[in-house]
Amino acid sequence: DDLNLDNFNSEIVSTIKKNDSYKISLIIINKKISKKKKINSIFKKYSILRIFEKMMIKFIFLFEEKIINNFFEKYEFTKIDLNKIDCDKINVNQIISNNGFFYEYSDKDLKIINNHKLDVIIRMGAGILKGKILEINKYGVISYHHGDNNFFRGGPPGFWEVYFKKPST
Repeated sequence: DDLNLDNFNSEIVSTIKKNDSYKISLIIINKKISKKKKINSIFKKYSILRIFEKMMIKFIFLFEEKIINNFFEKYEFTKIDLNKIDCDKINVNQIISNNGFFYEYSDKDLKIINNHKLDVIIRMGAGILKGKILEINKYGVISYHHGDNNFFRGGPPGFWEVYFKKPST
Protein backbone atom coordinates (compact mmCIF):
# COMPACT_ATOMS: atom_id res chain seq x y z
CA ASP A 1 0.00 0.00 0.00
CA ASP A 2 3.01 2.27 0.48
CA LEU A 3 6.64 2.50 -0.59
CA ASN A 4 7.80 2.93 3.02
CA LEU A 5 7.81 -0.33 4.97
CA ASP A 6 8.36 -0.63 8.68
CA ASN A 7 8.39 -3.26 11.41
CA PHE A 8 7.86 -6.87 10.33
CA ASN A 9 7.39 -6.17 6.63
CA SER A 10 10.81 -4.50 6.45
CA GLU A 11 12.33 -7.55 8.14
CA ILE A 12 10.86 -9.80 5.42
CA VAL A 13 12.20 -7.59 2.62
CA SER A 14 15.65 -7.37 4.27
CA THR A 15 15.80 -11.16 4.55
CA ILE A 16 14.86 -11.61 0.90
CA LYS A 17 17.46 -9.05 -0.21
CA LYS A 18 20.22 -10.85 1.76
CA ASN A 19 19.48 -14.26 0.20
CA ASP A 20 20.82 -14.99 -3.28
CA SER A 21 18.12 -17.64 -3.83
CA TYR A 22 15.38 -14.99 -4.01
CA LYS A 23 14.86 -11.89 -6.08
CA ILE A 24 12.42 -9.01 -5.79
CA SER A 25 11.50 -8.37 -9.41
CA LEU A 26 8.33 -6.30 -9.04
CA ILE A 27 6.72 -4.07 -6.45
CA ILE A 28 2.98 -3.62 -6.85
CA ILE A 29 1.64 -0.49 -5.18
CA ASN A 30 -2.05 -0.04 -4.47
CA LYS A 31 -3.04 3.52 -5.26
CA LYS A 32 -4.01 5.32 -2.10
CA ILE A 33 -7.49 6.48 -1.25
CA SER A 34 -7.52 10.22 -0.73
CA LYS A 35 -7.22 11.39 2.90
CA LYS A 36 -10.83 12.65 2.97
CA LYS A 37 -12.20 9.37 1.63
CA LYS A 38 -9.91 7.41 3.96
CA ILE A 39 -11.14 9.25 7.07
CA ASN A 40 -14.78 8.85 5.99
CA SER A 41 -14.23 5.16 5.20
CA ILE A 42 -12.65 4.58 8.63
CA PHE A 43 -15.71 6.00 10.40
CA LYS A 44 -18.04 4.10 8.05
CA LYS A 45 -16.13 0.84 8.48
CA TYR A 46 -15.43 0.97 12.23
CA SER A 47 -17.29 1.89 15.37
CA ILE A 48 -15.81 4.35 17.87
CA LEU A 49 -14.84 1.36 20.03
CA ARG A 50 -13.01 -0.28 17.11
CA ILE A 51 -11.12 2.95 16.34
CA PHE A 52 -10.08 3.11 20.01
CA GLU A 53 -8.91 -0.53 19.79
CA LYS A 54 -6.80 0.30 16.73
CA MET A 55 -5.20 3.24 18.56
CA MET A 56 -4.45 1.01 21.55
CA ILE A 57 -2.85 -1.62 19.30
CA LYS A 58 -0.60 1.08 17.83
CA PHE A 59 0.30 2.21 21.37
CA ILE A 60 1.09 -1.39 22.39
CA PHE A 61 3.37 -1.87 19.36
CA LEU A 62 5.27 1.33 20.21
CA PHE A 63 5.53 0.28 23.86
CA GLU A 64 6.77 -3.21 22.94
CA GLU A 65 9.35 -1.72 20.58
CA LYS A 66 10.76 0.38 23.43
CA ILE A 67 10.76 -2.57 25.85
CA ILE A 68 12.46 -4.90 23.37
CA ASN A 69 15.12 -2.38 22.41
CA ASN A 70 15.85 -1.35 26.01
CA PHE A 71 15.93 -4.74 27.73
CA PHE A 72 16.63 -7.37 25.10
CA GLU A 73 18.79 -7.93 22.06
CA LYS A 74 18.35 -5.07 19.62
CA TYR A 75 15.62 -5.76 17.11
CA GLU A 76 15.69 -3.58 14.05
CA PHE A 77 12.42 -1.73 13.67
CA THR A 78 13.88 0.00 10.65
CA LYS A 79 12.01 1.48 7.77
CA ILE A 80 12.79 0.50 4.22
CA ASP A 81 12.20 2.80 1.29
CA LEU A 82 11.07 0.51 -1.53
CA ASN A 83 12.02 3.23 -4.05
CA LYS A 84 15.64 2.22 -3.38
CA ILE A 85 15.11 -1.37 -4.48
CA ASP A 86 16.21 -1.88 -8.06
CA CYS A 87 13.20 -3.51 -9.71
CA ASP A 88 10.08 -2.66 -11.66
CA LYS A 89 7.30 -0.88 -9.79
CA ILE A 90 3.70 -0.58 -10.92
CA ASN A 91 0.66 1.21 -9.51
CA VAL A 92 -2.65 -0.63 -9.54
CA ASN A 93 -6.18 0.37 -8.65
CA GLN A 94 -7.62 -2.06 -6.17
CA ILE A 95 -11.33 -2.77 -6.47
CA ILE A 96 -12.52 -2.68 -2.87
CA SER A 97 -15.66 -4.56 -1.81
CA ASN A 98 -18.56 -2.67 -0.24
CA ASN A 99 -17.57 -3.79 3.26
CA GLY A 100 -13.97 -2.64 2.63
CA PHE A 101 -12.36 -5.99 3.48
CA PHE A 102 -11.82 -7.62 0.08
CA TYR A 103 -9.59 -6.41 -2.76
CA GLU A 104 -9.65 -7.48 -6.40
CA TYR A 105 -7.89 -6.15 -9.48
CA SER A 106 -9.01 -5.24 -12.99
CA ASP A 107 -8.18 -7.43 -15.97
CA LYS A 108 -5.86 -4.64 -17.19
CA ASP A 109 -3.85 -4.64 -13.95
CA LEU A 110 -3.82 -8.45 -13.83
CA LYS A 111 -2.41 -8.57 -17.37
CA ILE A 112 0.43 -6.18 -16.40
CA ILE A 113 1.24 -8.27 -13.32
CA ASN A 114 1.03 -11.52 -15.30
CA ASN A 115 3.48 -10.18 -17.91
CA HIS A 116 6.18 -10.17 -15.21
CA LYS A 117 5.92 -14.00 -14.90
CA LEU A 118 6.19 -13.97 -11.10
CA ASP A 119 6.69 -17.15 -9.11
CA VAL A 120 4.92 -15.77 -6.04
CA ILE A 121 3.46 -12.53 -4.71
CA ILE A 122 4.16 -11.66 -1.10
CA ARG A 123 1.24 -9.57 0.11
CA MET A 124 2.07 -6.93 2.71
CA GLY A 125 -0.86 -4.57 2.36
CA ALA A 126 -4.35 -4.06 3.66
CA GLY A 127 -7.39 -6.03 2.58
CA ILE A 128 -8.00 -9.66 1.76
CA LEU A 129 -7.21 -10.62 -1.82
CA LYS A 130 -9.94 -12.23 -3.92
CA GLY A 131 -10.27 -13.17 -7.55
CA LYS A 132 -7.83 -13.95 -10.35
CA ILE A 133 -4.81 -12.41 -8.57
CA LEU A 134 -4.67 -15.60 -6.50
CA GLU A 135 -4.21 -17.73 -9.64
CA ILE A 136 -1.92 -15.84 -12.02
CA ASN A 137 1.42 -16.68 -10.36
CA LYS A 138 3.23 -20.00 -10.47
CA TYR A 139 3.02 -20.53 -6.68
CA GLY A 140 0.18 -18.15 -5.77
CA VAL A 141 0.21 -15.54 -3.01
CA ILE A 142 1.71 -15.48 0.46
CA SER A 143 -0.42 -13.09 2.47
CA TYR A 144 0.46 -12.06 6.02
CA HIS A 145 -2.36 -11.71 8.51
CA HIS A 146 -1.92 -11.19 12.21
CA GLY A 147 -4.54 -13.67 13.30
CA ASP A 148 -6.21 -16.93 12.33
CA ASN A 149 -9.36 -15.92 10.46
CA ASN A 150 -10.72 -19.47 10.70
CA PHE A 151 -11.22 -19.02 14.44
CA PHE A 152 -10.85 -15.37 15.41
CA ARG A 153 -12.13 -12.70 13.07
CA GLY A 154 -11.14 -9.17 13.91
CA GLY A 155 -8.50 -7.71 16.18
CA PRO A 156 -6.63 -7.05 18.10
CA PRO A 157 -4.14 -9.56 16.67
CA GLY A 158 -3.16 -12.25 19.14
CA PHE A 159 -5.66 -11.13 21.75
CA TRP A 160 -8.27 -13.85 21.26
CA GLU A 161 -5.69 -16.62 21.20
CA VAL A 162 -4.39 -15.47 24.60
CA TYR A 163 -7.89 -14.83 25.95
CA PHE A 164 -9.01 -18.37 25.06
CA LYS A 165 -5.69 -19.82 26.30
CA LYS A 166 -4.70 -21.30 22.93
CA PRO A 167 -1.24 -22.94 22.87
CA SER A 168 0.03 -20.63 20.13
CA THR A 169 -0.65 -17.27 18.56
